[in-house]
Amino acid sequence: MPTESRRLALETAGAFENEGFRIRDGEWHNSLSKGKEVFLQVNLFAGNQYWFVAASADNSQKMRIVAFDASGKPIQGESWQDGGAHPRSRTALGVAPAVSGVYFLAVELLDTPGTSPVDVSLVYAYK
Repeated sequence: MPTESRRLALETAGAFENEGFRIRDGEWHNSLSKGKEVFLQVNLFAGNQYWFVAASADNSQKMRIVAFDASGKPIQGESWQDGGAHPRSRTALGVAPAVSGVYFLAVELLDTPGTSPVDVSLVYAYK
């Protein structure tokens, strides 16, 4: 289990607790290679707001998260990229689906100085 990436993801998601969000028990860990999206299926409910946070222990990575509905159409959301203490190593996406159902998250490593896969952890919060 990528402990440092998990810690960074939970630390970042913890900031949303101050806004009334609750962190889900489930976590996701994977290795990302540059330019290759990894997909995660989630069930989301209309009327709820969600923040998905992905983190890597390496500060030189740049990632993004995109959410899609069941038909593969991207849904609008608010993106956040860490520019502070851990620049580029953390990213988040906030969404509020209009319809309850199955959604897909694409997590992608956009930029990395090396060629090796990067360990990433993802957690999410809801309210």
